[in-house]
Amino acid sequence: MYKLELIHDLNCQRLEVGFLSDTVATNSELVKFVADQLPRIIENGPMRGRLLKINGSQSIAIAYHIAHKVAHLYGAGDFCL
Repeated sequence: MYKLELIHDLNCQRLEVGFLSDTVATNSELVKFVADQLPRIIENGPMRGRLLKINGSQSIAIAYHIAHKVAHLYGAGDFCL
């Protein structure tokens, strides 16, 4: 429904996000999907460290939800919209 992929780079972690072209969904459905998937990524990642880069297309509601859930896990944030 929506792309959420954690990539471990040399100096930071990168969360690749984006709308899938073959999916039609409302923003509330997408935020719910992200809310369900993000805890699994945080646990399996592990999502922690000095820097997280978030890259890809997202709505303001999705960006806010991701930022709210991961801000306490990192020392700094670089949100690439």
